[in-house]
Amino acid sequence: MAALAHVPHVVRYFGAWYDNDQLQIQMEVCDCTLQERWGGRKGDDATLVRLMSQMGAALAGMHAMGLAHLDVKAENIYCKAQ
Repeated sequence: MAALAHVPHVVRYFGAWYDNDQLQIQMEVCDCTLQERWGGRKGDDATLVRLMSQMGAALAGMHAMGLAHLDVKAENIYCKAQ
């Protein structure tokens, strides 16, 4: 994940460690997931186009590095306040 630091719209990774046999991952602070923000409601078209563009840019940046997300879903897309 550290290699993705320059990819736009990817949550920043700071480090990982084990504590009492449990993996801890330190990442950029985000406000919520896409599922929590939208909860199945339909947003306006401009917002949806912007969101899909940002997700596409993030995935394209990852794919250009030979990486794949493997579990793209609303619960795994993290959002920050505008």
